[in-house]
Amino acid sequence: MATLICSTLLTVVFLRYCVFGSSTETLKYSSINGNMTVVLGGIVPVHKTSMGGCGKVADYGVQYAEAIAYAVETINSNRTFLPGIQLSFEIRDSCERVYTALEQTFLLLSTKPTADGNTSYGVSGVVGESESLTSIAIANLLHVFNVPQIDFGATASSLSDKSRYDYFLRTVPPDNFQARALVDVVRHFGWSFVVTVNSGDTYGREGIINFINYFQNPSAANDSRRCIARESIEIPYPDASEGDYDAAASILLQPYVNNATVIVLFGQTETAQGLLDAMQRKREAFAGKQFVWVGTDGWAGYLDDEHKSMAKYIVSTSHKKLDSFEFERHFRSLSVENASNPWFREYWDEFNCSSMPPNVTCTPIDTYVPHTINAVYAFAYAVRRMQRELCNVNGVGLCPAILRSDRGITTLNGSLLLQYLKNVSFGSEVGNNVSFDKYGDPNIAEYTINYLSPTEGSKRQSSTVTTTTSQIGSWQTTPAGTRLSLQGCFSDLRQHQSSCSTPCKAGYYPQFVQGQADCCWLCQPCPGSFDISDGKECVTCSVGFMPNLRMDKCSPISVDYFRIRNPWAITIILIASVGIILTWAVIIILTFNRSHAVVKASSRELISILLLGIHLCYVMPFFFIIKPSAPICAIRRFGVGFSFSMCFSALLVRTVRIHRIFNRETLTATLVCVKPLSQVVFAVVLVLVQVIISVIWLGVEQPHVINVYSGVTGELKCNENSYVGLSLTLGYNAILLALATVYAFLTRNVPQNFNETRFISLTVYSLAVIWTAFIPVYFGTAQLGTVFQTSSILLAIVLSATILLGCLLITKVYYLLWNLRVSPHALQKQPRTESPPSMMSTIKTAVVSGEETKCSLEESLTQGKVYCVCVLDKTVDAFTQTE
Repeated sequence: MATLICSTLLTVVFLRYCVFGSSTETLKYSSINGNMTVVLGGIVPVHKTSMGGCGKVADYGVQYAEAIAYAVETINSNRTFLPGIQLSFEIRDSCERVYTALEQTFLLLSTKPTADGNTSYGVSGVVGESESLTSIAIANLLHVFNVPQIDFGATASSLSDKSRYDYFLRTVPPDNFQARALVDVVRHFGWSFVVTVNSGDTYGREGIINFINYFQNPSAANDSRRCIARESIEIPYPDASEGDYDAAASILLQPYVNNATVIVLFGQTETAQGLLDAMQRKREAFAGKQFVWVGTDGWAGYLDDEHKSMAKYIVSTSHKKLDSFEFERHFRSLSVENASNPWFREYWDEFNCSSMPPNVTCTPIDTYVPHTINAVYAFAYAVRRMQRELCNVNGVGLCPAILRSDRGITTLNGSLLLQYLKNVSFGSEVGNNVSFDKYGDPNIAEYTINYLSPTEGSKRQSSTVTTTTSQIGSWQTTPAGTRLSLQGCFSDLRQHQSSCSTPCKAGYYPQFVQGQADCCWLCQPCPGSFDISDGKECVTCSVGFMPNLRMDKCSPISVDYFRIRNPWAITIILIASVGIILTWAVIIILTFNRSHAVVKASSRELISILLLGIHLCYVMPFFFIIKPSAPICAIRRFGVGFSFSMCFSALLVRTVRIHRIFNRETLTATLVCVKPLSQVVFAVVLVLVQVIISVIWLGVEQPHVINVYSGVTGELKCNENSYVGLSLTLGYNAILLALATVYAFLTRNVPQNFNETRFISLTVYSLAVIWTAFIPVYFGTAQLGTVFQTSSILLAIVLSATILLGCLLITKVYYLLWNLRVSPHALQKQPRTESPPSMMSTIKTAVVSGEETKCSLEESLTQGKVYCVCVLDKTVDAFTQTE
């Protein structure tokens, strides 16, 4: 603490005597008397800054000084408000310079204003200075002397840091609230891409940081992206050169940055005017571009008409205008004759007040004047409460409990006064409630939204632009958050677009540009053929879905199956239908001729099993063109193997029986299990094996329907495991077919007159060729889809059935329909003719229709083209003879 005090004092002394020269005291506005006085100091910018020191008089500075004096006089006029206590003031000019403000503050604290008997009363509190940078410097100095300060215009957010500025309070809200108000305005008009500019002082830096933080922080989960064109453009203050402004204007023309047409400026009036001048110098480069300026109370309300016409469109915030009618009446009543304000004459001359009508102020009352009055009243209410609580109840004046003395100067106890200031709460005469939060800021923040725009007539002119400013809404804090209220349509603002890149359409995603803001991107198509997007990110459609035509939603893929309209299905169904008709024709013909010797001799039981299997083979394709379901899938699995097993088992039993008959060791050997019942039993057993395999397959892998997708097409198919289940069921049938082929080969030497074996051989060889070709075709077309795979297996089925029907049964039907029907009783014994030796030349016993006859093989061959019925072990066998 001692180091800080010494360094501050040395700095002030150096500035006072080395920089500012001699100690000629500047003018001050004072009203100090000696009756129990509480002195309030005032530091206000009565004059504007200048390179040589103080410049021209500032109308607002004169108003601030007069507002302090007016508030003190008003309080003193009410003798019951502070009984026995008089408020006094001493106001000094800061000239809007930090060093001047520090000097004048030090003078306030170091002088002995008055003596009341043996008591000298010093400054107990300070009102001012209105600018953040200056107020920060004053706050550091007043902190050393424990003197409370209430500012009426400094809005820098850093002043809310009580660890550094614990003796600082203010009657205006800090800039973070103003930044939030500006963000809400920008969001309201949908401007997502803005350029930020700030002056190089505390006010500008902290204000723009707050704006950027609030602007880029989404207020809702579905809030759109907003960003800043680049890092904020900072312009030095207060000593910016023309080159600094030109450099800032050049940044606005950089690629991508030039897409922003909204400029948010947090800074001083000089900063805004200098940038506008630089843009005017580069007007050819800015030709065709129209900006909307978003400004703060620091500059938007102080532009001259020339710069307003350059800007054209300004949306700004200002502190809510409070009721200052009483002060305005007081100020209008002042003249050079009756004003005690030492700067009033200068003000009167500067603004030509003598030419104004009576009861009209020379310049408008500044927005901060009511807040200045509130600062004085806050001190008064704190002193009033201190007196009531710490002095005796009926006491008058000051008591030792609230005073302190230092180096012969008596003031109010600064730390005690600070605590009472933090807890004041009153309704002020300017129309608002005054109270402070824990940061020394007002509990309520209220702003007015203003809009400067060209007049209707000047919009159509290209040279001269006149503007008008109107209040379009308000912004304030509420217990629930904040509330922005705007009145009007503002078509110019709503039609104004400010974005770096246009939103990507559906099916595209933003590819951000390296080194640029997050709002700058190039729209690229989604990489995947199944990707959709909402213009922000690509999402791959889940299985079974594909992008719609707009590429913004996933639509279900239409699922198809092997329908009758498919050309392959039509071909197969036609073949199967013809096969069913032929099968039933054969069944009918054989049924009507069931007593014929040829039918009897052809093992009717096996023929029946074979015909049933062929019929099932022709029926199966119809189950493959029906919409798949669990029962249909089960019928498909079971039916294919079952139908083939009936055909191949009958064929195998038939070839085995022929082989046994013609290859027994002796002619007199007795053959067992060759009766019709035995043949049926053998065939049924072979079929049952297939049934067991199919049932096990259905149990292990229960049938159900699945959707299989390939590209933008989908197929509804059964879930059979083609590589396991189908291989087992068809593998068993392949074994039956292979055995039938082997036995057909073994019976190849049967005499040509017994040619049924040759038909059987032709059948099994043809089936072997079909199924040898089918296996690679079926598994090879798995990648081509269900249509080709199903078509291959159905073709194999119908072709197999057709070969069985044509080679084994159509020949018998042909004989029954087109050859002479000779019954066994019609056989006549013909003259013996020479014939080649055969393996069966012995007389056999023939039993036909219950009658026993005898014939020789040679004799049977003389019976023309009919047949010979030979009985082997009383079992009938027949062989048709070729022409």
